[in-house]
Formats: sequence, C-alpha cells, structure tokens
Amino acid sequence: MGDSQGRTEADDLVPPSKLRPSRSGLHTIERTALLDRAEVRNADVVWLVAPAGYGKTSFGLQWIAHSGQASVWINLDGTDDDPLVFIRTVVAALDHQLEAGIQMPGWLDGHEPEYTQRTRPWFLGQIARLGQLVNLVFDDIHEVASGATLDLIAATVENVPTGSHVMLISRQATGLPIGRWRGQGRLVELGATDLAFTLAETAEAAAAFGADVNSVGVSLLHDTTMGWPVMVYLVSTGSSPVSRRVATSEAVEEYVGEQVLRGLPPQLQEFLACCAVVEVVDARLAAELTGRADAGLLLADVAERTLLVGEVEGGYRYHPLLREYLRHRLERDQPATAAQLHARAARWYLTQGDADVAVHHAIAGDDPDVIAEVVWPSARIALLQGRPSSVARWLAQLPPDVRAGRVEMSLTEAWAGLASGDYGAAAVHTRSAVAAMPAGWHGRIAELPSAPWVAMLVAVAGQGGPVVAAGLAATALDALQPDDPSRPLARMIEGVNLALVGDARAVEALSEAAAMAEALEVSTTVVEARSLLSVVLVAQGRGPESERACESAQQRRRDAGLSGQQSTRAILLLGDVAQSGRRGSRRGLSDVTEELVQLRLTVGRVLPWFATLTAAVLAYAWARVGEVEQAQGYLRLISSGDPLAALVLPRWFADSARDEVARAIPLAQLTRAERRVWELLIGRQTMAEIADELCLSRETVKSHASSIYRKLDVASRRELHDLAAQWSSTEVLPGYGR
Repeated sequence: MGDSQGRTEADDLVPPSKLRPSRSGLHTIERTALLDRAEVRNADVVWLVAPAGYGKTSFGLQWIAHSGQASVWINLDGTDDDPLVFIRTVVAALDHQLEAGIQMPGWLDGHEPEYTQRTRPWFLGQIARLGQLVNLVFDDIHEVASGATLDLIAATVENVPTGSHVMLISRQATGLPIGRWRGQGRLVELGATDLAFTLAETAEAAAAFGADVNSVGVSLLHDTTMGWPVMVYLVSTGSSPVSRRVATSEAVEEYVGEQVLRGLPPQLQEFLACCAVVEVVDARLAAELTGRADAGLLLADVAERTLLVGEVEGGYRYHPLLREYLRHRLERDQPATAAQLHARAARWYLTQGDADVAVHHAIAGDDPDVIAEVVWPSARIALLQGRPSSVARWLAQLPPDVRAGRVEMSLTEAWAGLASGDYGAAAVHTRSAVAAMPAGWHGRIAELPSAPWVAMLVAVAGQGGPVVAAGLAATALDALQPDDPSRPLARMIEGVNLALVGDARAVEALSEAAAMAEALEVSTTVVEARSLLSVVLVAQGRGPESERACESAQQRRRDAGLSGQQSTRAILLLGDVAQSGRRGSRRGLSDVTEELVQLRLTVGRVLPWFATLTAAVLAYAWARVGEVEQAQGYLRLISSGDPLAALVLPRWFADSARDEVARAIPLAQLTRAERRVWELLIGRQTMAEIADELCLSRETVKSHASSIYRKLDVASRRELHDLAAQWSSTEVLPGYGR
C-alpha cells in the first residue's frame, strides 16, 4: 500500500504537529552553563522533569543544536496510550526527520491493526538498525499513561545505536525505569531548579520582555517567581507593577489554572487549596487541616503530579506563586473555609511550640476568640524566652476591638509592657486583667484558666503587701501544670516577696526557681531568680555564694542574648550593684548606676518594691565605696514617707548604708554625750549655758569639749565653727545626732 516515495498509508495518520517542537514566540535565554555541563553532554539519557512554563522544550532544542548530531523530535499526546499509535508516530518521525525509509509491514498497515507479539520486536529492530547516531527527544511524556507505551519508550532508549542520546521531557514522574538507568550511570536528571532562571537570566529576560525594572525590581521579580520562566514573562509583560501578589493577576491565574492544575481531580485541587494556607505542610498538618487520613499519600501524589510542591525538610513546600494563587482563590471564593483553616493551623502550630507561625495564622483567620486563644499562650512563651519585640509586633497587627475586653489580651499587654519597659501600659492592663476576672477569683485560681497568670501579675506588683503576694504566687504555682514554663516565674515571685519581709524560706524559693527555669530552659527567669538570690545573699552576709549567683546570672544573660528584656535587665543590674557594694568596688559602678536609676523610675511605676529596694541597694553600694553624698541622696528617697522602706530587705541595705556613712563622718568618733555637747557648741552657747541646759557641771562640759577638739583635730572654738559650717553643705544623715 506504499507509494513511489515509500510512504505508507499509516504515515498520513500522524499529525505534523507531533513531529516538531511546540512553537513559542518568546525570547529564548541561551542556557549555555547548563548545556556545557559534562554530564549533560555525555549522558545517554537526559531525564528532564519540570512544571509547565519552565522552558523544557526550549532547552531541548538548544540541547539538540549543541550536540551537532542528527535529531528526531516527537511530541506525545493521549493518543499514544495506544502502543500502535506510538509506533506509527516514531516511525513517521524517523522517516521525515532522518529519511530512514522504514516500511510498515502489512500486518501493521491499515486503519485498525492489532498490537501483537510480533509488533514490539519488529519496532525495536528498526530502532537498532538506524545506521546512524541520533539525538532523540520525547516531549510531553506525562501525557502517556499506558504501561505498554512506557515500556516501548524504555525499550527505545535501550536499542538506539550506541553513542546516541535520548532526552525524555515530562511534567511529572512516570513509570519509566529511571532508577535502573541511574544505577547504570547512564542518566542525568534535570529539574525545575536547574531550569529556573538565575538572577542574571531573570534580568536579561525581563529586559527582553519589555519590563522597565531597576535592580530592586529585578530582585523582587526573581524572588517572587523563583526564576519560573513563564512567570517572569507574564509579570514582565503585565500591566501591574512587580509585587509579591502577582499570583492574583488575571494572566497568572489563567496560566496556573490551565497549565498547572489542569487535569487534577476536583477533590485533589480542594486538598491542595486547603493545604496552601500554610507555607510548609507535612502529613500530620495536612490531616489536621483537611480531616483526611490519607493526607500523606495525597501530598506525595500532588508532588508527583504538579512538581510545584517539592519535598523539603519538615514536609512539602509550594512554589510561592502556586500557593498564592490557591490561597487567593480560597479566600475569594470560600472566606469562611479559609478562616477555619487558619484557625486549625494556628492551634496546630501552637501545640508544636511554633508561636510565631501560630500567631500569624490566628491573625490571618480574623477570629477574635481564636486570636485570644493563641496569642496569649504564644506571648507567654515569647516573653519567657526574652522576645518582647515579637509580642509587640503581634499586638501591633491587631485592631483595637480585638485587643480590648478579653482577659487573655489584657494579660498579654500587661506582661509585654512589663518585659519591654512600657510600665504605663503594664499598669493599665494589669488593672484591666483584674477587672475582667469574676468576683471571688482569688479563691478559684486552680479553676479559672487565666487566674494563675492574673495572680502572678498581682503578686509581682506586690499588691496587698508581700505576705499576701507571696501567698498568691504560691497558689498560682500549685495551679500550673508541672511542665508549664511559667512555674519558675511563679516560684520566683513568691521568693522575692518572702525576701522583702525577711522570711528565711526566700533563699530556697529563689534557688528552686532558678533550677526549675534552668530545667525548662527559661532564660529570663534563670537570670532574674539568680540576680535576686545574689541580692538576698548579700544581705545575709554570704558573700561567696552571692558572687557565684551574680556571675551565673550575667553569664546566662550573655549566652541567651536577652538584650530586649527591660525587666530582666533591671533585676540583673540590681544584683550587679549589690555585688559592687559588697566588694567595695567603685569600678563600673558609675556606668550601671545611671541606667539603674532610670529603670527604677519606670519599673517602680508597676513594681513599687523594686523602686524602694533599688534606692536602698544604691545607697549601700555608694556608701561602701565612700561616696557619702551619693549614699545620702538615695537614703533620702526612701526616708520621706516610703511605707516599703520598713520592709526587712530594703531596711537592711539602708541601715548598712547609714552605718557606712556614719563611719565615713568624723562625728562618728564622738560618744553620745560628746555629740550632745557638740550640737550646743556649734550653736555658740557658752560653757555655762551648755552646762545648765544639759544639767551637767561646767567641768564635765569642759572635759567633753576638750575631747571633741582632740578627736576633730581643731584647736579653737572658731575652728570648730568653721568645720561645722563646712559639713553643713553636706547634710548629716537624716535622724543622725538629732
């Protein structure tokens, strides 16, 4: 049935479009670096698998041109699932592109031949007898599902003349024996990562496509598309400026819908869309989001089908444009479903300890109840880890109506203010948190979900006095779960309140808080508990132990990098100053004092005990290094009606400071009787007048006066008056000698 040129009737059944590469009007980027790879040049089989739009066909054409050998190009489609159609296609391609002159046997000629046991050997024999080296390209292999046809493709690879090369192009993995060829060292595998444009290629392509972008725009274009060639084109030629929301453009939506998702069953597309609300998804998270027990299998299936969902550490990651497209479509068409998915993701990430991502999804879901449910426990963890800036960032994203009216949000704002140094906000939101609690909540701390942290907030401020505050903190501690990272904080708050009243259990409580925090890796509480412990140990005269506690706190702060936690910094400085005073070391004292003074003013707005204790410790430290004026100034701060000055711990430091100041003033050498005479002498009374006022004999007064002159190293009444005038510029310690 052949004609005079050897053509057969079967040749006429193969459309010409199957025998030439798909046409493209786009500018072609020469992939020289990839073509010059030795493994690409020398491989028997090049397995090229990438999604639509990655320039696979363009690269195949460049590969052919680069080789210099005769070439055959075959486009496959669904009709090639019939192995006889495939054979006719290959024979027609060889005939037209190599002029192979292969004659179809009679039993294969005609319109409806059968694929029999003779067909495969005959076909492979024709391939083996081509008589010349060839570069053979099979494009769109993903269109073929037939096992028989895939077997014929694999057999073709095995039977082409030695020295020939075959390129297999597909959008997804297939049933070809890739593992065998890989094991034989005959295969080189190229994928989307290899074909994606580099930054320089993105710039070249953008310019060729007419985009007017500077270097910043090129970088954004490259980051957004990840070098996906067709997307570089669509964005570069689009009417909107380059942005990270390019997946919402009409052209991109159409391409992704038609080329990437085309052919996926609707339920699989729905699965993809549900999982697209998260950046990285694994089988457990996918099951949580979709409720499907087979989520892991579906993820693997989707990864093979689209190749825009690739495996990464921890699961699968979408190409950002595919994810953006799916998310946009979901939020546009099913906003309630999108909100539910974000809520599920938020709760899941919260259980995994990933606070940042949990809060991100809670905010994205825009449900005030879910936000409160997720933000407060996430904020607790972040603050205990010394990340107040993260909490501030979360809060800044919330509208006012979400931030108000919920005890969880008041707790978040109060603790965040305390940690970051916004003590005005801390005070306001502490009051709000207490006001939001039901009547009698103090007696139901173990029953009410937020009560332990409200109790700790009240206790750390010392409301009701140290004894009441210590009891509240202890109750909160008992109400918390054993593995709750807030437990060390509760124990520390109990310890500091016990220390303020001189309770002997304070050292045990603070030591235990530090140990608990160490075990739970809560660095902020480790630093704070050890710093407070060092202060208490100084007051107890346990110098070496206090030194070790202080040094340990400083080292932990450096290791943990707690630079943004103002409350932790304030307590650490308090311990540093107490140690400087204990050692009598002036070195570094001036440097930290100024910062501690500022923190005393701000922290004291919400923690009054801190203001009093800080003034007492500063007075103690300056007195110990001989700076009488400095010490007296701080002592005046806590002697003018400060009710907390009578607490045991600040009183010890204040009394120690007074003793040091007294020793630094020459009047300390005088006896009580001599000090009474001194006060009248500087008042210019005569000896007789002094004797009458004190009911002493003149001889006794003269004896006291002689002793005063000797001890103060003066020779006359005039010198005594001059000395008194000099000292009057530096007030004698309040209450001293008066």
